[in-house]
Amino acid sequence: MSHHYSINCLPCGHGDSILVEYGDRTDPSRILIDGGPASHYETLREALRAIPKERRSFELLVVSHIDTDHIDGALILLQDEDLGATFNDVWFNGWPQLESISVNTPPDVFAPQQGEFLGSLLQEHHWNASFQEYDGRVAVPNSGPPPSLQLSGGATITLLSPPDTKLLALRKAWTRALREAGMKPGDWVEAAARLAQRKEYKPKAPRKDVFAAKAFGSDSSAANGASIAFILEYQGCKVLFGADAHVAVLTNALHRLAEQQGVERVLLDAVKLPHHGSMANIDGEFLDVIKSPRFLVSTNGAHFGHPDPDTIRLLADRAPGAEIRFNYRSDTTQIWEDTELAATQNIRPIYPPDGQVLDLTL
Repeated sequence: MSHHYSINCLPCGHGDSILVEYGDRTDPSRILIDGGPASHYETLREALRAIPKERRSFELLVVSHIDTDHIDGALILLQDEDLGATFNDVWFNGWPQLESISVNTPPDVFAPQQGEFLGSLLQEHHWNASFQEYDGRVAVPNSGPPPSLQLSGGATITLLSPPDTKLLALRKAWTRALREAGMKPGDWVEAAARLAQRKEYKPKAPRKDVFAAKAFGSDSSAANGASIAFILEYQGCKVLFGADAHVAVLTNALHRLAEQQGVERVLLDAVKLPHHGSMANIDGEFLDVIKSPRFLVSTNGAHFGHPDPDTIRLLADRAPGAEIRFNYRSDTTQIWEDTELAATQNIRPIYPPDGQVLDLTL
């Protein structure tokens, strides 16, 4: 049997939708990570239509967090009956998971109505079935090695984010935002009714970029902090999928993982950079606790101008000679194509089509 491990960062504008395949090349297991923005749903739909209909059964759908450029396409996908995609489990931290945390909540800000919409759709799906022993929350314990889970087909997931502290930071904002919208958290009937009124679901207008401060690791968004991020391993190949997670959370989990493994740096075959290469979600400590020959950047740079140039320069400094695989050739990515600049910065930029799909050698 010929094995492969493939990561396809779909060209979904400024958002994320990642199709992962592993196992037998003729009939691989599949994972879908996020759905991208509604404006690019057709890209996701066509990618799934390329799979024979009788094989559109996925081991897992991960909706990492409630930002519209990650969740909106998933909302449409779960209503797309003609597509016929099924999921053995769906990982998403919605109101039932936030409500299960029984400690005081710190203040924060964000608007999560889309999370309620998705929760109403997940009533007919296996929802966080792999985490029932942890009150159904996809979360990393406060101490000890990060949890690992076995998937069908021989893959292993090591969870890196979120911890309960970040889910708590989201909970108060969740209740406040829904109260202002006249909704009650966990009222699936109301959420389904509101979703039904939006027959053509569209992403919100771009909001003010709260990541404008030019400082490494400065992201303070509650939604991003609650991102589900993990390492997916198959046949010894390990890829870190960073969602929009806070870099301090990732680094903490990676230090614990390195301690468990008895190593100074966690070896990875690829890293999908958190938050599309925003410098607010990366720093030197994160890069110093991992070692990887390649980094994936999923964005066309619209709205927020990602990836930040300082992120690429930091990679050149802390991961010299690494491949930087862009899934778009755009104003924010093609500046690194100039061979002299690439040589100066000590990186190897790769653009579509090779930059979009990474097929690891097994």
